[in-house]
Amino acid sequence: MPRSAHLILSLALLALCLAAPLHPSAAKGPTELTVFSSPICSSCQEFAAKHLPSLQAGYGESLVVRTVDISTAEGLLELEQAESAANSFSNPLPVLLINGVLLADEDLAALTARLSEELQASLGPPSEAVSVIEPLLADTPEAAAGEQEAVCLTDCVPTRPIHIAYVSKAYCDVCDRTKLLLDVLRKEYPQIIVHEFDQSQDAKVLEAIGQHLQIPSDRRLIAPSIYVGESALVGGDQITSDALRAILDDYVEPGAPAFWTSIDTSLATGSILSRFRGLDVAAVALAGLIDGVNPCAFATILFFVSYLAISHRSRKEMLLVGGTFTVGVLITYFAVGVGAMRLLSLVEAVRGVGLVLYGLMALACLVLSALSLRDYVLARQGRLSDMSLNLPQKLRDRIHRRIRAGRGASVGAALITGIVISLLELACTGQVYLPTISYVMGVPDMRASALGYLALYNLAFILPLLVVLTLAAYGVSTRTFQNLFTRHAAKSKLAMAALFLVLGALLTVRVINL
Repeated sequence: MPRSAHLILSLALLALCLAAPLHPSAAKGPTELTVFSSPICSSCQEFAAKHLPSLQAGYGESLVVRTVDISTAEGLLELEQAESAANSFSNPLPVLLINGVLLADEDLAALTARLSEELQASLGPPSEAVSVIEPLLADTPEAAAGEQEAVCLTDCVPTRPIHIAYVSKAYCDVCDRTKLLLDVLRKEYPQIIVHEFDQSQDAKVLEAIGQHLQIPSDRRLIAPSIYVGESALVGGDQITSDALRAILDDYVEPGAPAFWTSIDTSLATGSILSRFRGLDVAAVALAGLIDGVNPCAFATILFFVSYLAISHRSRKEMLLVGGTFTVGVLITYFAVGVGAMRLLSLVEAVRGVGLVLYGLMALACLVLSALSLRDYVLARQGRLSDMSLNLPQKLRDRIHRRIRAGRGASVGAALITGIVISLLELACTGQVYLPTISYVMGVPDMRASALGYLALYNLAFILPLLVVLTLAAYGVSTRTFQNLFTRHAAKSKLAMAALFLVLGALLTVRVINL
């Protein structure tokens, strides 16, 4: 081959080598990952110890990790600036910033997966390497000086104390952010005194504070919230260092008293009770009534009353036995409701479980709403036996056998029959009962009167049974009720669909506010 051809081939190979794409990390240079965390944040420590090292090992010097301690004023300001640029506020810690993208998630596994996707988009697939980690911000001389030398107003000589009411709730990441902010500002405003209130346990005082500051009733029991003098910051979206500093600056000279110590909390009790007697009461009563006339429950009522009728009992005996049966139903459903409320209180104490539980309940309500709409269409066509939300045939047979067995028995047997049938019917009636209980337990001012709501629901639930029993005792035939039930089955299903939809929406709002 001529020398010129060798030269041309060599140049071509060199050009190909130069044009060949390098590993993305080599081509683009190091990528900086900023981790906003706090020394008192357990999730931050877990992320740094368990999730971040494997990602660092895969990218070596191509990934530079910088940790910012937001318990310092400088770190908190940097986080707020990053959140403002991303238009995403009050995120759970740790918060990550990479290539201008802000990442945050209570689920650390999901957070790590999102970070891995960003790294692969920026640096390509990971390889075996050792990463370079910059020192923590708190370890730098500038940061250390910032921690040791707090910036004080009026030459660090406090004037009058500034009392702050801080509203929190258990296992609230946004509340933890607010608490960190207050800790940071204590260094700048040494005269502030923070009083912490629990959203549920201190509902009466918080309601009184809301009345005093003329805050709308639907914004009075929100965590986190901050009240200073005549000013209020309600919700994580309002609570920022700039907003709180602006309020504190107004009270540096005059100070701010703990006004909640002298307000009349009896007015707050009246306000909560007023709301209890309002729309919430109507909603819970309506839910119980709709549950009482839903097809699977109403069919059992008719079967029970028909057997009382054919047993040739006197009117007095019919009312006595039927009333005892109704008491058994009431006791059973109330006891089940109390147990469900207790269970919800326990699981909410476990971090994240409440969120999952309410989320699943909201999803179940939406599914049940769709199934009720389908049943509505079937009922309009007269296909009642094809409806989805009915008691299974085996359970219906067991209920009928139980009623037949107690047909000629005593009042005591009627009570036991009511209890047993109620437990068997939960497969159907629980579809409305449990979501309603979840909603009541999810609203702080309703939760305070949860047993009252539970009693109201159950009284509304047994009302159809009492009406049918009374009318049957005074001569109305069960065939009349049967025809009435058949004609209005579709309407009851449509009402249930609407009820499930409303409950699903309310529970979804509850999940968002957790």
